[in-house]
Amino acid sequence: MIIPDLPFELAQKLKQQTHESNVKIIPLIAMTTTEERMKLIAEKAEGFIYTVTMNATTGKNGEFHPELKSKLNLIKRTAQVPVVAGFGIRNVQHVKDISQIADGVVIGSEIVRRFDNDSTEENIKYFNSIRHALNQ
Repeated sequence: MIIPDLPFELAQKLKQQTHESNVKIIPLIAMTTTEERMKLIAEKAEGFIYTVTMNATTGKNGEFHPELKSKLNLIKRTAQVPVVAGFGIRNVQHVKDISQIADGVVIGSEIVRRFDNDSTEENIKYFNSIRHALNQ
């Protein structure tokens, strides 16, 4: 489960309550998180870690955090699970740049926007371009 506004400490309590089920609580790590807290979250993570790439609202046009790659490296050195990155990823170049360091990328709002505005053929072309970028 990804619960975006669930603080790490409360997620730990929820994990205790659901430990017998096979539910994984996926932590989010923001670029504003301190290094010490990043390491703590990474050490306790299960499933994967969702790293927020920018200090903006999802779906908004923004810039990736200037320390994104170094912070992803820090998280990956500590984590025993895959580290993915999301928020603001919209195009092939974003996927190419971020997939160089992250174990995966999350594209959310852009896909929703495209489903609302684009034809099936345009969406297929978009998804194929993303798949091609991931395969490189």
